[in-house]
Amino acid sequence: MNKTMTQAISKLSIAAVLAAGSISANAFEIENDGWTFSLHGNVNANYIRQSCDSSATVVNAAFLCNSGTEDASAISNGYLPTSLEIGLATQRGGYDVAVTFADDSGLDENQSFNNTGNGNNDGSRIWLTVGNKDMGSVLLGRNWGLFGYDATFQDMSVYSVGGPFFTNSPGNTSLGGAGTGYIFLDRITQATWTLPTSDSWVAQIGAFQPLDLFGGAETGSERVGIQGRLRFNFDGGFVSVTGINQDVDTGPQDFNASAYDLTAQYNIGNLALTGSYYMSDGIGHTGLLIDTFDVNNDAKESDGYYVQAQYTAGSTRFGLVYGETNVDNVAGEAANALEEKSKITAGVYHSLASGITLTAEYSQVEAENVAGGDLENDVFAVGAIFFF
Repeated sequence: MNKTMTQAISKLSIAAVLAAGSISANAFEIENDGWTFSLHGNVNANYIRQSCDSSATVVNAAFLCNSGTEDASAISNGYLPTSLEIGLATQRGGYDVAVTFADDSGLDENQSFNNTGNGNNDGSRIWLTVGNKDMGSVLLGRNWGLFGYDATFQDMSVYSVGGPFFTNSPGNTSLGGAGTGYIFLDRITQATWTLPTSDSWVAQIGAFQPLDLFGGAETGSERVGIQGRLRFNFDGGFVSVTGINQDVDTGPQDFNASAYDLTAQYNIGNLALTGSYYMSDGIGHTGLLIDTFDVNNDAKESDGYYVQAQYTAGSTRFGLVYGETNVDNVAGEAANALEEKSKITAGVYHSLASGITLTAEYSQVEAENVAGGDLENDVFAVGAIFFF
């Protein structure tokens, strides 16, 4: 059977991104009578210890703890939810056709990052892909978005934990580097066209379900959201740019929200250097549509970047990343509003066997509010992840 569509199934999945990195994740496949059944995913678990700041400072939307909260420990999955992807692919009338269902459960709570989807307890993805070499492929369904795709999945903490996200009551994800240099992409219902291009280029454009404000309701946008991604792969690395635009129509908070990012990676022998920069006008920070408008109900601007270096020695990879997000606040903004957040993470990732990686990370996360108050949390995590 032609494997074009089988590969397209995984193009927008976590496993495909990781397979392009330092480890190999091969799907289990069965072929029979023109059909291909595939099965792959990951299981990960971590011990996470978060030390809270000793002050009583509050920084809204920083997801850090102060003296009012005890230090927390958890046994949970990390940045990646535990995930199982089941695919079925065939050919019909000259087209590669495939459907995939992915359950991103997490160990403690099955909840999407931005509380989007069918209710507040939905960590699933399901999509149909149709295409051929002449038309490219069209994805219809719910899968990872395009904006922030490369920035998210090139973050080394995708193997581990990175920044904390409610350690004392864990969900199906930690923060990784989201909120300290880039915005998490999340799962969104979409119709996305991947254009037919050469092996060096990836070009995608899609119409997306407009998202609600984080923690709020939306009365209905007049049009769908738009996202796009353009990536150029070259010997030793890649450069990509992604973008998003949608209306936010909630009464007093009616505005057009947009953002873009630029991500690049260059490999020199065993050294991988990665950098990313984003700018947002009303899209928010950390996750899509988090902290999007100011005290005047106008779109709030933010920007951020991260720089990362990873060195591989034998079966062990060592990494260091620094990321920062800055929020533009107008006069009259709440004193506790987030002004700046940064994170530095040092990590060690050891390949124990094919698909099995042992991980250890230490992160120091800092946040400052409009009034100049600051918080600092330390996060230690050790765990293991298995890709299959």
